[in-house]
Order: sequence, then structure tokens, then C-alpha cells
Amino acid sequence: MSSGGHRARLAVFAVAVAAVLALVRALDLERWADLDRLRGFIESHGTLAPIVFVAVCIGGIVLHLPEIALIAVGGMVFGVARGFAYGWIGAVLGSTLVFLAVRHGAGHAVSGALGSRFERFRRLESRFVTHGFQMVLLLRLLLFLSPPLNWAIGATRVSLRAYVAGTAVGIVPGVAGTVLLADSFAEAETWRDLATPGVLLTIAAVVAVAVAGAAFARRALRDAEAAAATTAAAAQRSRSS
Repeated sequence: MSSGGHRARLAVFAVAVAAVLALVRALDLERWADLDRLRGFIESHGTLAPIVFVAVCIGGIVLHLPEIALIAVGGMVFGVARGFAYGWIGAVLGSTLVFLAVRHGAGHAVSGALGSRFERFRRLESRFVTHGFQMVLLLRLLLFLSPPLNWAIGATRVSLRAYVAGTAVGIVPGVAGTVLLADSFAEAETWRDLATPGVLLTIAAVVAVAVAGAAFARRALRDAEAAAATTAAAAQRSRSS
């Protein structure tokens, strides 16, 4: 695409971002940063509460609000099973919207920023093409729903299918751990209630899974980086011969 086309797409993206920010200001969405108020807002919609909660999760991810806190509200309002299902749906849809916005709006600009500021990420670019699902899965296990990660992956050449599948699987431990802890805290009336064996075991299990997942992802990403470097070196030798 020509430089003029890139500038046009970037301009459209900038206008869209400005419009979203104006809407946030007009609707005073910052007030929902208060989790108790947000919980009350969701519960007030009765049978429509699940739809409202999913919409809140999608909007929160797009607007870079604290995603973990939003998903935690789902655990408090709906319990573990339904809170997980609704939070997972909202997280997948919200992160996919960000991916599409970057891919079709500001991908060129974000890719340029990655090349100059995140050299390690840039070196893995080829792996997103050949092992897209694996790369997205590993990064989600390591960084969960980190806003910069949503933008960065959108600027790579990973396919939409691989991105959605890797995100859908990779965020499962994070969403599950968040709603489990949130449900435990919601049911506790005092701090002493949190010291029960069941709650402590839940916390220990969540921490253990998070640490194990992060360690596995780090090791696998190092292997992927080494493989990418080997492939690049082989290609360079082939061109030189």
C-alpha cells in the first residue's frame, strides 16, 4: 500500500480514537472504575445483566480499562461458572476488536514502533506467520490481556483465526483464576473468612497455575526466538551463496 494510503488509514483511525474518547467523556464512563458501582450497575439490569456485563468487558478492553478488575466483577455478580463464561466471551471479543482496529487502522504505525522499540518482538515476526496459534497462546499465558500486547500482536502478520484461537485458549487460566478469587472475596463477610482452608487453597492454586504458565511461556518463547534466529541465519547464508 502507498504511503498516502497508510496516512489515510491512520487518519481514519485517529478520528475513531478521538470519537471514542469523546464518548467516554460525554458518558462519564470513568465513574464505573468504582467496582461497587459497576457491580450495582450490572445487577440492576436483571435478566439482561449478562449481556450488559459482556458489553462492559468489550468496552473496557477497547478503552484500556483494568481488564482483570472488570472480569473480577463477573465473578462477584454471577459466580464462578457463569462469571468465567461471560468474562471469557467479553475478553475474546474485546481483544479481537482491538486486533482488527490495529490491523486495519494503525498497523503500519504500530509495526514501525515495534521495530524501533521492541527488537525482541520484531525478531519473532516470522514465527507469527508460521506458528501463529502457538505464539499468541504463549504470549497470552505470559501477559494475559495486557493492552500493549493486544496492539502489538495486531501489528504482526498473524492470521485472524490463529489470533482468536490462541487468545481463546491462552486467557483461560487468567480468566478462571480471576473469577475464582473474585467469587471467594465476594462470599467473605470479613477478612477472617478469607483465611479458611478452601479460600487459601484456591489462592495457592491460582498462583501456582499462573507461575507455571508464565514459566512455560517464557521458556517456549526463548526457544521460538532461537529457532527464528536460526532460520534467519540460514536464509542469510542461502542468499550469500
